[in-house]
Amino acid sequence: MSYLTFILDPLKSVFSLIYSFIPTVLGVLAALVVGGLVAREAGKLVAVILPDFNTIFHKPLKINKVFFLLGTTFYDPRGQRTL
Repeated sequence: MSYLTFILDPLKSVFSLIYSFIPTVLGVLAALVVGGLVAREAGKLVAVILPDFNTIFHKPLKINKVFFLLGTTFYDPRGQRTL
């Protein structure tokens, strides 16, 4: 065994680990980009639909009441803290 073998074998294993990790990183980055684009478009869609909610169903959308009933907020629909 030569000294060149002692240097090149660990380098080969390091680079093989790096090359096997790159597709995972690229996949995560692609998922983040696609998710961001989908979230942006969904936000635009919600912004268009929610103002028309009153004209479609003829009653106001009471988001505070919905969140209070789901248990995601500690404020009741009148704005009073419950805890």
